Amino acid sequence: MPTAAKFVAALSFALLGFLAGEMLKPHVALATWLGVPSMISDGSIKISLETLSIFIGGLGLLTGWFVLGPRVGQGMLAAALAGISAMVTMVVGALMSLAAYQTIQAALRKKFDTISESMVGYFQYVVDDASLLNAPDVLVTLFVGGILAGLLCEWANRRWR
Repeated sequence: MPTAAKFVAALSFALLGFLAGEMLKPHVALATWLGVPSMISDGSIKISLETLSIFIGGLGLLTGWFVLGPRVGQGMLAAALAGISAMVTMVVGALMSLAAYQTIQAALRKKFDTISESMVGYFQYVVDDASLLNAPDVLVTLFVGGILAGLLCEWANRRWR
């Protein structure tokens, strides 16, 4: 059932995901320049930076609606913690989805010979993509944004019951 809290959570996490995707762009470009395998350049596999921001924003929209929205109404501290857990859900979901996309693209280009190689490749893509999250500005933005989204969602729940 649609509620104001779900709507606010969806919008705030869509904004947070899009902002995180935009903040990752310089780090991805630097990693590509240094030759570190990343979600942008892995041989012939290319993912547009614009598509990355929009994809993470869309995933944030779904995460806010289905993960954070239903968990409010138990106080500000619980809402802040729910915001952090929703942020972690969004990040893990983005890493797993992007790695699945890269694995499928690599498999279609005959990079893997067996299924077990593709499974190992999938987890290697997850680890490579997660290494881009070592940037302090992205981590601080994600944590502070998750907390603020949780508090804003709790406020919306109290305001529009």
